[in-house]
Amino acid sequence: EVLYAQHPLAERIRLHRKTAERLGQRHAKDLEPVLPQLAHHWFEAARVGHVPEAVEYCRRAGEQALARRAYGEAAAQFEHALQVAELADDPDPGARFALLMALGDAQFRAGQSEPAARTYLRCAVLAQRQEWWPRLADAVLALQHVQGQLGIIHVASIPLHALALEYLPAGDVAMRARLLASLASACRRTEDLPRGRAAFDESIRLARESGDPQVLYECLVQALLVLQPSHEAPRQAALVREALEIAERLGSEEAALAANSGILFPLSKLGAYGELEPLLRRLHDRADGARHPHYRQVAAGFEAQLAILQGRWSDALK
Repeated sequence: EVLYAQHPLAERIRLHRKTAERLGQRHAKDLEPVLPQLAHHWFEAARVGHVPEAVEYCRRAGEQALARRAYGEAAAQFEHALQVAELADDPDPGARFALLMALGDAQFRAGQSEPAARTYLRCAVLAQRQEWWPRLADAVLALQHVQGQLGIIHVASIPLHALALEYLPAGDVAMRARLLASLASACRRTEDLPRGRAAFDESIRLARESGDPQVLYECLVQALLVLQPSHEAPRQAALVREALEIAERLGSEEAALAANSGILFPLSKLGAYGELEPLLRRLHDRADGARHPHYRQVAAGFEAQLAILQGRWSDALK
């Protein structure tokens, strides 16, 4: 590092470029093992050009890190790709949107929920400005999913939902169901309960009409945020139980994690500890297998709560 720092900046940039070129030539048949190194060297060389190479390799290294479940590393790579993309003479807003969506996903999986919410809000604003209505719908859904986990809502969330619904093609029943379920969740945070309940009930109707199990899952799981646990716990538990069964049939790890963690809340409210305990163990195993910090925290919280209720104080303290 001392020797590196002694080189003038221009020389260091030249060395990064040459190293990247040689790595690319040497591993031309299989770049996968050296993607992080290529991303690093092209990123450092991008100050004097080579922006397309830097964006491409940072993006690919981020996708590789996501596949390895190295979520923090993936977020850093996507951040680098976004930084470098801004250096282009004519930045591509479509590429920027895709990178922001990828960054939000990596941040959320890394347990960085607040940064993920800010990133998805940037996606939604970019899509709205460009009048990319299908992309706006995707960004709004992602934003509300993260906000639901945080228990917060941005002031722009409901207007963005309304805008996405206004410009949605009339025949897109599945996306309308998903947006209505997401809107219902947002309304719950603003205490607009009648609007939220109407949106939720309509989302379930449309989701069943669509015949798409993934869409039905996404709508059912919103019962956790829309229904009142104080007096609707039985219906809440039934809907989320159905969502968990769908997620397991689909083989979706992320969906199963969300439904598995979610159903613990109404079951706890109902005092159904016999059903809760095996589901809690399953959530613990799933969260460990996925290396997902958010769901690990949920599992740990419920384990402590259950230990207290059962008088296992030493286990609760752990």
